[in-house]
Amino acid sequence: MRLNLAGGGSGLPPGKYDVFIIPDHSAGSGFLYLPSLRTNTNSFIAGFASALLVVVLGQTFAPAFQAWWTNFQGMGNAGMALLVVAVGLGAWSLGRLTSDSSGRGPSGWGGGGFYSGGSSMPGAGTGGFAGAGPSPHGAHPGSPPPNAGPPPGAHSPPPPKPDNGAYQRPPEPPPKTQQAKPKPQPDTSKNTWEKARDEVRKKEEERKAKEAEERRRAEAAQRLKELREKEARERAQREAERARREQEAKEKAAKEQEARDREAREKEAKERKEKELREAREKELRERLARDREERRKRVEAERKRKEEEAARKRKEEEAEKKRKEEEAEKKRKEEEEASQTRKSSTYAYSGVGERMSPWPNGKPPSVVPTPPPSAKKPPPPTATSVGGDDADAYSYRPYDQPKKPARRPSNSDLSESSWAPSQSTAHTSPPPSFRGGYSTKDPDKIVIKAVYSFVNQYAKTPASQLISGLGTVTDGLILRITTEGLFIDDDVRGVAQREWDVKAWTLKTVETGDWKAKGLHLLRATVRDQEGKRYLFIIGEEEGWKLAVGLQRLRRGTQARALGVSSMSGIETKTTLDLLGWG
Repeated sequence: MRLNLAGGGSGLPPGKYDVFIIPDHSAGSGFLYLPSLRTNTNSFIAGFASALLVVVLGQTFAPAFQAWWTNFQGMGNAGMALLVVAVGLGAWSLGRLTSDSSGRGPSGWGGGGFYSGGSSMPGAGTGGFAGAGPSPHGAHPGSPPPNAGPPPGAHSPPPPKPDNGAYQRPPEPPPKTQQAKPKPQPDTSKNTWEKARDEVRKKEEERKAKEAEERRRAEAAQRLKELREKEARERAQREAERARREQEAKEKAAKEQEARDREAREKEAKERKEKELREAREKELRERLARDREERRKRVEAERKRKEEEAARKRKEEEAEKKRKEEEAEKKRKEEEEASQTRKSSTYAYSGVGERMSPWPNGKPPSVVPTPPPSAKKPPPPTATSVGGDDADAYSYRPYDQPKKPARRPSNSDLSESSWAPSQSTAHTSPPPSFRGGYSTKDPDKIVIKAVYSFVNQYAKTPASQLISGLGTVTDGLILRITTEGLFIDDDVRGVAQREWDVKAWTLKTVETGDWKAKGLHLLRATVRDQEGKRYLFIIGEEEGWKLAVGLQRLRRGTQARALGVSSMSGIETKTTLDLLGWG
């Protein structure tokens, strides 16, 4: 409770004072009073200015003090005497001040303190204090509390002793120069007034307590209501936020699913289109290969029939010629026999003298009918490498090519009538037609291949070019040479080098091998380092497989192969590739 005193009989200077009421159940326990810790602006500014002034003075007088202290040699006897006198005067002044303050203790403000000795603070209902103690000279009587009865005497009696051991300030000892005065007797009217005031105070406190409790409950209810409303608003916001996030997640998932479905449909359509194109190309390739095989078979069959018919015709002609010659010979023999019998019937011994004698006494042998020499083999059509005569005679860039030797100059006596004579015992016959068997060689450097195909990335399944043994101008002597310089294709029967199919070793990237044992075929795939991704596929028979391994070892040992990778193809890939090319 804050109390404003304007001075007067309270014995306190005018101003505002805080009065604390201690209930009975807490009497004697004491309390801790913490004044406000708020900073006083004026005091803070004054303290800061004082500290700054002290610092400035210290910095100013420090050099002078240091110089004096340096030159100080001691105070001497006179200085020591002055110091002793100063200390004595200071001690006497301090003792005098202490004795004066203790002598004025019971007077003034009720016995030297906020409360008089042995008195207690009665309650704050009316905001008054207990009577102050008597003055040492009786000049200033204590003032009664507000609304109280008149004082019983010049000096206010001390208030009654409170019950339940209320807090009391311990009485100060009376000064030695004065004698303690007798304790006045409590006044009955004063006690009645105190009790009435206590009852009023208690009722007021109860009323205030009830109001405070009701106010506290109302505040608690209002706070609880606000908290519930706030929680409801937050819950509604969370629900709305969660619903919004769920809706956004659903929309995002729906969009992603739609995008995936669209991509899947596009991918499926693209794959289906590519599959149709691939199947169409494969079908076209199979049909073309089938047509090529059929045409080759028909050509071979027609060639065989033609050769058989030609051989049969030649046999018939030879038989007819032989029969005609035999008839002519038989006729001439009969004529000669008749002529000889006519000569033998003559009796003249020298009838033949002077006559021309026959050079063939036993009869003229049958004359040989000159037959034309067998027709020479039709030369192959000119190729890009055999058109120019200079190129045929020049050295080749391939390591195993040799310069062609000039043909032997024909002699004048070749096939002349004087160089040979017809047989006297047998009739002249033409040589039988030449039926050469399949080409084969045991040379490990010559690998007989069945076909070679060239592929590029643009058409992965359809060969860009091909050479098939026995098809077209290519004979069955199509061979592959694998050296340290690279891969080279030749037609060994015709002696024609297929230089457009040469693959240098330094251009090779990978070499893959595979076999199909059921068909007795080996597959060699060589990939070249270029932008087109050109690949060469060589199909080799089972009997030439050992030469392939030897050639690859020779190629890898060479110095021109740069980081050449050699690997094996799977059986399924080998079979699929051969089936696609029509070798299945």
